[in-house]
Amino acid sequence: MTTEKNIRALDLGCGKSKHPGAIGLDMNRGVNPDIIHEMRFKENLPFADNSFDRVYMIDFMEHVDNIEWMLSEVHRISVPGAQVEVQYPHYSSPDFHNDVTHKHGLGIHALDHFDPDYGFGKLHSSYTLFDRCFPFKIKKIDINFQEGLMGRISRFLFAKKGGDFYESHLSAFLPIKNVHIDLEVIK
Repeated sequence: MTTEKNIRALDLGCGKSKHPGAIGLDMNRGVNPDIIHEMRFKENLPFADNSFDRVYMIDFMEHVDNIEWMLSEVHRISVPGAQVEVQYPHYSSPDFHNDVTHKHGLGIHALDHFDPDYGFGKLHSSYTLFDRCFPFKIKKIDINFQEGLMGRISRFLFAKKGGDFYESHLSAFLPIKNVHIDLEVIK
């Protein structure tokens, strides 16, 4: 087991807000990442297998052309049991629609496909692609709303009606700001 002192962390798409102690990877030279690299389909990340204990993907996944390939690469470079923290704007969020570099509108269940014991992953085994098997365990999902009165109303209705109902029937009027998911790498 690793301790906090020897955890090796990677911040994919770090921007100007790289997690302390992590290696920052970004395609934008202007944010001064540790490594300049663009995530491209069928191109490997510049790291060896089993290199990282923790991977951060905060407001990154929605910018990538092929999310499945990216997740297979995160799985490859992560040690068994590595923690992966993901955050993305919900498709109903103005934060999603007001950025032309966003390529994917993602909902609450976007990563279900990659957990073999959860939702679509259990049904479709979508974590086996590209001659790779890259399952993750969904540990926690947090749904975040705007601040203020509308956010309080949204949180109340989400708790009262449930996530699926809220997303299908209410998010167009009371947008979900972002989805935050904690994953664990299964190897």
